[in-house]
Amino acid sequence: MFVVSYSTFSWSSLRVIKKIPVTDAVVVVLTSVITVWKDLAVAVVAGTILSALSFAWQQSQRVAVTSYTSDTRYAEALPRGDGELGADSKTYHINGYIFFGSSSNFQRAFDPTNDPRHVVMDFMEARVLDYTGMQAINQVCSRYGSQDKTVIIKHLSAECASMLRALNGKNAPYQAVVEDPSTDPKYDVAASRPTPKK
Repeated sequence: MFVVSYSTFSWSSLRVIKKIPVTDAVVVVLTSVITVWKDLAVAVVAGTILSALSFAWQQSQRVAVTSYTSDTRYAEALPRGDGELGADSKTYHINGYIFFGSSSNFQRAFDPTNDPRHVVMDFMEARVLDYTGMQAINQVCSRYGSQDKTVIIKHLSAECASMLRALNGKNAPYQAVVEDPSTDPKYDVAASRPTPKK
């Protein structure tokens, strides 16, 4: 196996090892060592798993939430009598992938205790990838709801909005999911449960 590894290894890749990300360098070294020690099939599986874990970790760290106050554009989604959102509101812009790896970072980005009475969550630059991501949105909304604060969600994909409604039934912790097919992103959500057979 050592001769096979020696003859198939791309020795020119050693010149660029300091120029590539550390995780990629670790994958190259680990795969090479496992190929010599065990066999190529085990090395490829180990390299694939390490690359997948590295990717998930990197994406979980890239969730960015920015906010600003006084957004009056979604006042029509509030219950009657609340009037305009005015200065008593805050809009959060979410950027990145919301999934099992980033759900805790996503949830920590919100401050229901100190936020104003009305909150808008804008997912235009975000993608909800799985059921855990939807559960994270739900938990954040529940934290606001427990403090009698209103949450309006906008720019979810149609499938995500539908699944979020199905998750909550009539007891949704958010005020409204504002849908606009002309501007809402289009993507699918990976369900954590198999779809029932018809």
